[in-house]
Amino acid sequence: MAAINLIQVIGEGVVEKYIKPLISEVDAIITISQALPNEYNIDVFGTLTRGGGDENLNYTRESLSKAISTDLEWIKTTLNSGFTDIKEVKHEWLYDEKDGEINPPKDGVKINEGSGSNYLSNEIFYRVGKLRTKLRPKLETGHFHISKIQDERTGEDLNPLEIKEVLAVVRKSLNKGIKKLK
Repeated sequence: MAAINLIQVIGEGVVEKYIKPLISEVDAIITISQALPNEYNIDVFGTLTRGGGDENLNYTRESLSKAISTDLEWIKTTLNSGFTDIKEVKHEWLYDEKDGEINPPKDGVKINEGSGSNYLSNEIFYRVGKLRTKLRPKLETGHFHISKIQDERTGEDLNPLEIKEVLAVVRKSLNKGIKKLK
């Protein structure tokens, strides 16, 4: 199958359709996806650029393509430090494979992946943040990578004890962050 531009097919507008009507009514927006087992991160950067590969409905995204039509290359989280006030959760500063970099990229500079790489979760984080910059700049938005609960090595899926542990960490992090909302 030839690579096609998903913006024209299914991309642009889907996230915005669901988030825009709610953005004036919420105190924060936190998107969530899974990381590696026992890893909890608040991603610092989301990027306009997406990786290639197959998407839903077997569409193929061109490598390093733009998620939506815009010139804003990257978004920084606005989630407060409370979300990382527990030992299990850290800020993930990685972007373009520059792990540990604590300075944001320069304005207007293209980065090829955000803190959560260039997967769909990066795109959703970016698009929610982009909508925030336009409609409600002071709203706290960001992406929370939580521990993966499936283990391909053992074939284990949805272990109730692991789910309970993951939920405890997520609840603790959210409670700390919510207390610091502006």
